[in-house]
Amino acid sequence: RYPAFSQALDVILGLRNTGTLQNEGIQFLGLHYADPGLQELVDDIGKKREVEFIVSPENLGYIHVKDPRNGEYMRVNCSRPDYAHGLT
Repeated sequence: RYPAFSQALDVILGLRNTGTLQNEGIQFLGLHYADPGLQELVDDIGKKREVEFIVSPENLGYIHVKDPRNGEYMRVNCSRPDYAHGLT
């Protein structure tokens, strides 16, 4: 069965990692990932909590963070999209 959305392929085929929630979001390979949805997660469950996230090896412009409250993934963009979009 094929996923309904192409974004779901990023989650299925991406590289799994863990990271710590900070005020700046999540850091991976020197890049910071943050947005209002991730900030809401930090506000709700607290800083310094470890979460799972998935990276697309073809595009470091965003990651998918697993929400530990419901198990769903949210897309979080890099804070430097001009640099990270398309970066492998």
